[in-house]
Amino acid sequence: MNMLCLISYDLESATGEEYTALRDYLKSIGTGGWDAPLKSTFMVITTKSKDEIHDGIKKVLTNKEGTLRAGTKWMITPIRLADSTGFLSISTVEWWGKASELGF
Repeated sequence: MNMLCLISYDLESATGEEYTALRDYLKSIGTGGWDAPLKSTFMVITTKSKDEIHDGIKKVLTNKEGTLRAGTKWMITPIRLADSTGFLSISTVEWWGKASELGF
C-alpha cells in the first residue's frame, strides 16, 4: 500500500557526496512520485514503511567507521495533503495536486 511521507533532514557537516547519496536514495523510494519542496525536505509516495525508510537513510549516511556525522538528523512523517497548506513553487503545487487526486 502506498504512503505519502514528508522527510526532513539536517546534515550539518555532510559532504556533497553524502547529500547526493541521500537525495538519490529518497528519489529511488518514491515509487509513486516524489518532490523536494524545500531545501532539506522531500515528499515521497512510497510502498516502504517508516522503519524501512529510516533504516535506508541510516545506511546511506553511515560512514566507513560505522558512525553518523555529528549534527546528522532526520524525521519521517506520514502526511495527508488535504490537511496541509503552504506557499510553494508552481511545480510543487502541481505535484501536490496530482498526489491529492490519488487520495494523499
